[in-house]
Amino acid sequence: MERQVLLFSTLCFFLAVARTLLALRAGVFRPGRFSFFAILCGFLLQSAFLSIRGHTLGRCPLTNLFEVFVFLAWSVALIYLLVGPAYRLSLMGAFTAPLVLVIQSFALLAPIDIPHATRSPANPWLEFHASMSMIAYGAFALACVAGIMYL
Repeated sequence: MERQVLLFSTLCFFLAVARTLLALRAGVFRPGRFSFFAILCGFLLQSAFLSIRGHTLGRCPLTNLFEVFVFLAWSVALIYLLVGPAYRLSLMGAFTAPLVLVIQSFALLAPIDIPHATRSPANPWLEFHASMSMIAYGAFALACVAGIMYL
């Protein structure tokens, strides 16, 4: 069930990328609401996936490479949703959606989702540190996107 939620999230990001590419190809790119709402819908589905996975594990879902990639894609989308509308950076969504799509597609396609064999006791400080680090990596990835955008 949780994997289908992630597939629907990836589909939302794919729709945002496709809409942006069609608009750029036609030469009539205008900041529209479709891409923003597609990214928002993808973000909400990612949040649902991470919540389901976290409740299943009983801890923050950062225990294997699959979860790390999904969390990184989630954090990039989160930072975009916080920063993009505040500074009216509508073109940043055209660069953010493909990045999230690539990260999340790699997580879905690569055989990196290993089963959780050991259950070590959860350390809340370690989980907080790891999750904040991943959100910071998402912010750095979005800063990289902004730098590429202004080249």
